[in-house]
Amino acid sequence: MLSQQLLLSLLIALSVGLVGTIALVLSKDRRQALHQQLQVQTENTLWEFLSLATARQVWLISLLMMVPMMALITLATSLFWAAAMALATGALLPLFRGKLLQRRQQQISLQLPDVLTLLSHAMASGMSLLPALELTVSQSPQPLKGELALMLQRMRLGESLSSALNALAARVPTLAIQFFALTMQIGARHGGQQVAVLQRMAAALQAQNIAQQRLMSLSAQARLQGRVMFLLPIGLFLILRWLHPENTALLTETRAGWIILAVSVALLLVGHLLVRRIMQSAADA
Repeated sequence: MLSQQLLLSLLIALSVGLVGTIALVLSKDRRQALHQQLQVQTENTLWEFLSLATARQVWLISLLMMVPMMALITLATSLFWAAAMALATGALLPLFRGKLLQRRQQQISLQLPDVLTLLSHAMASGMSLLPALELTVSQSPQPLKGELALMLQRMRLGESLSSALNALAARVPTLAIQFFALTMQIGARHGGQQVAVLQRMAAALQAQNIAQQRLMSLSAQARLQGRVMFLLPIGLFLILRWLHPENTALLTETRAGWIILAVSVALLLVGHLLVRRIMQSAADA
């Protein structure tokens, strides 16, 4: 037993020493370059997986990841807590997915003006639409790069520009992308000065993003107060439960107490959702 502990300690010490040696040998610029390269490769790999994997495969992988965790929880505590954890995870997954999609759409909206500027410069230099899109995609950041690359791939396979743009607007249902798709379709159908239109659209979207960021910074205090007011009763109850459990026994050990707790949690959730809806309406306006 002692020899195994010594061996484990030796392996940990060697690992820490190796990481420290690498950190000392590599310069700061080299470490930043490696970090940026790893980040780009991870984003590209994740985008390829999410774009090529079917919904059945994603759910199957999620289930395979959850089964060992549920088994460990069952062995450590009981089957009841494992089932409760599984139900809580299943309830939180849609919320987590919606939050990630919202953040991704916000990043795409912020990246779109710079990408439109690149596209307009490429077309102003004499390129046609398809080569200009290829050059723009190669210099665009993720996640917008992945969406434009998929649109470009659909066009290479024979789809029309209108169909590829409609598919892009369906995958990313934001006003900026819909505006971009509609502008490109009208320009391709009726002709006109697409370079000037793209430059004006990029300037308008950039001004809109600046105004929205200013609005979010001005409303940061209100949003923080909403979170604090939502978490304050829960934190106060947990502190009282830890310090004086006899004072909270009426709520946790009686049927009427459970009903009161359920109603309180429901009212907290409704209030939090109403505050979020009001703030979202103000941000959209």
